[in-house]
Amino acid sequence: MKKKSLIVAAIALLAVSLAVSCNKDDETTTLPYLGGTVWFDLPPFGRLGGEPITLTAHGAEFPEGNEKYGYYWGSYMKSTADTTDVLKLRMPASRDSLASYTISCSGFAKGYYSTSTSIIITIVDPTLDGSITGTGIKASDPHVTDSRNPAITGDEATYWTANIGSATWFKNNLAYYNGAGPGAPYEDCDVMSAILGRYYTYDEAIAACPSGWHLSTEAEWCALGKTITGRNFNPGEIIEDAAGALMVDASFNGTTLWEYWPAVKITNQTGFCAIPSGYAEVNEHGRKYLGARDYAMFWTATSDPDDAEKAYCRYINVNSPDIFCSSLSKASLACSVRCVKD
Repeated sequence: MKKKSLIVAAIALLAVSLAVSCNKDDETTTLPYLGGTVWFDLPPFGRLGGEPITLTAHGAEFPEGNEKYGYYWGSYMKSTADTTDVLKLRMPASRDSLASYTISCSGFAKGYYSTSTSIIITIVDPTLDGSITGTGIKASDPHVTDSRNPAITGDEATYWTANIGSATWFKNNLAYYNGAGPGAPYEDCDVMSAILGRYYTYDEAIAACPSGWHLSTEAEWCALGKTITGRNFNPGEIIEDAAGALMVDASFNGTTLWEYWPAVKITNQTGFCAIPSGYAEVNEHGRKYLGARDYAMFWTATSDPDDAEKAYCRYINVNSPDIFCSSLSKASLACSVRCVKD
């Protein structure tokens, strides 16, 4: 019995000894962290087959006199490191590459723990049936080519149209821009213009449609509601049980855009082809993009008769079968635009 107690005591003493030894090792191997915060500029979206993007690392605070220091990069995309702080990121050309990729960069120095950051870039194809599939749009559908900006060509300057009731509507969101305006693309990436359309303040929207077309009015939205439901609607009224007839079950890089809700029956029977592009809040600091995958929001040309600084906006919410209407600030909100033929 005594012998067994001695063995137990010996084991306990060994455990304490090992613990002390480990603690000493931990203390001797603990390194200081490299100072500063690593950062680099990378747009959230890149164009399939587009020009390479040059990334430059900043922010790490390297100790003076250190014999080994710099940056190192990590990416599954093809890239070339010109120097430790500069990386040339190549845009893939295969449609199999329409996905999101994490680009990481770490600052290192001998004798220090590294500091790092990671940013995600999504590769997109703005052409028809590229990143957005299941749109309900065919290349053979009637269409209009917007030639106001010769730098924008092909699908990016093409608007397919649908006859709904007595009116002819665009089937995709307006994407027209010229230089710095009008409007702005999602997350301020021009490649997204032809994918989700651009986001316009009211004043930008009024002037954005091409010649022979105009920004849809509240009366035209009410007529659209009557075509779908057979009921009459007054300006500002909710158009009940009509949203699904405008919504299309499209996907972005393989991910369904409209989340499933039992109350909403997506049919796109009108050929309107609405996708949830959201909206943008506008202030002196720029635009904040919100509601993508939750809302499709469209300016109407109709000002609020009780407030000249507001106009009617028609919108669809992912979880409701109705088409709503709100009076919203002309200057502080940016929405999508659908044009109607004059």
